[in-house]
Amino acid sequence: MAEEPGRFLGGLVLRRGLIEDNLTFEMLTRQSRESLEAYAAGLLEK
Repeated sequence: MAEEPGRFLGGLVLRRGLIEDNLTFEMLTRQSRESLEAYAAGLLEK
């Protein structure tokens, strides 16, 4: 565990050696934005 907390709203960042997985809410939402927008648009069209 890091000595200092991360600067993000929620989620976690996993590090092992040179590999880092950013699983923060901000990054996951950014990566899913296009599909979330399409899903929301589909709901609004109904």
